[in-house]
Amino acid sequence: MCHLFDLGFEPRKVLIQYYHPFELFCKTGPFTVGLTPMKYIDYQDDEIYFYNNSNQFCVCYVDIINSTDILSKVDNSIKLRRYYSIFLNTVATTAKEFNAKIIKNIGDGLIYYFPETSDPSSDLAFQKVMDCCFMLINSHRAINLKTHDEHLPEITYRISADYGRVEVARSLSSFNDDLFGTTMNICARMNHLAHAKGLVIGSGLYQLVKQLKYQKIYYSFKRAGNLRIGLNKTYPIYHVLS
Repeated sequence: MCHLFDLGFEPRKVLIQYYHPFELFCKTGPFTVGLTPMKYIDYQDDEIYFYNNSNQFCVCYVDIINSTDILSKVDNSIKLRRYYSIFLNTVATTAKEFNAKIIKNIGDGLIYYFPETSDPSSDLAFQKVMDCCFMLINSHRAINLKTHDEHLPEITYRISADYGRVEVARSLSSFNDDLFGTTMNICARMNHLAHAKGLVIGSGLYQLVKQLKYQKIYYSFKRAGNLRIGLNKTYPIYHVLS
C-alpha cells in the first residue's frame, strides 16, 4: 500500500485511485468512486475528506423495529452479539448480491447504496434495487428460523429507500466511502413510515421506478404520507407493495 507521506512531500491536492478495498495507490491520474470519475481532493490533513464532485445514488436503510425493548430482556452478551450478527450479515450479504456497497451500520440498522444507479436511465440498476429490497423482505422467515433455533427473540424490520444527490467522503483511517446529504437524512427519517416487513420509498426514487415496465407487473405504489422538510416543504413517501 502506498501512503500519502511516502511520496516525500506534502501536497495540498492529492490524486488517489481506488482499485480494491484493500489497496489504495497514490497516482497522478483521475480516480473513481462507484462508476463515476472523481475530481481532485483538497487535502488539508483532515481525518474526513470530501471528493470535489457529488453524485446521485439510490440509498437504502434497513432497521430493526423495537429492538431496544426486545433486547432489554436479553442479558447475555453472547446472545446479543449473535442477534445482531444474524441480522446485519444477512442484510449485508443480500445487498452485495445486487452490487450494493455497505456504508455503515447505525444503531440497529444498516445503510448501503447502489453505485450503478449513478445512471438514472439504467432500468436494470433500479430493478436490482427493488429486487434487493423484496429479497430482504422475503428473508424474514429464514432469519427468524435462525433466531428461533438459537433461542433468540424474533427480528422484525422495515426498509426505506430513496434516490438523490449525495456528497461522497472518506476517512484517512478507512477504506470505505461514506455518504452525506439530504438524501441520506430523508432515507433514515422516513423509515418509520414503513410497515413491518415493508418498504417505503421517497419521491426521488418513485419518479424513476414508477415508469419501469417490470414494475407494472410486480409492484404497486400507495401514498404513505409526507415528510416535512424545512418550514414550508413536504416530501411525498410511498409504500411499495408486491
